[in-house]
Amino acid sequence: VWWIDMLCEETFVDGYGASTPVLMGESQVVRYYQYHDRMIRLIRELLPEQVSLTGADKQACFEAKNCADLYQIIQKDFYVHTNCTRLSNPNNQPLEGTRLTIQQCSNGYVLSIRTPGTPERWKMFDVEMELAWQNLAQTIQGG
Repeated sequence: VWWIDMLCEETFVDGYGASTPVLMGESQVVRYYQYHDRMIRLIRELLPEQVSLTGADKQACFEAKNCADLYQIIQKDFYVHTNCTRLSNPNNQPLEGTRLTIQQCSNGYVLSIRTPGTPERWKMFDVEMELAWQNLAQTIQGG
């Protein structure tokens, strides 16, 4: 186990990322492949919201069934991100959540779940987590 707080200062400041592969070329990652179909559905939903697509590309996105179909639309490695509504200010732009990434490799595609880590991102999510914790504690205490 590698603890984030044990990273050297340079590594932490530069940022790092956690990556969980779901599909690696022709290999399905047994532990995580159960999320494959859900990820494809989410990418199909988020892609038109986050990338400017032509009408034909929007239709192709809607009809996409796998990584190859989605990659054909963008024609390069890409990711979409989930949105995290801010408890601290719901009217503010949402925080960028987990990234769903498709990359081409020699024997197919890599589909992965990635979480970038930078000091700025940690600070933003720390505010949100602290508020969520306070709300939970208040609810438990009956207030």
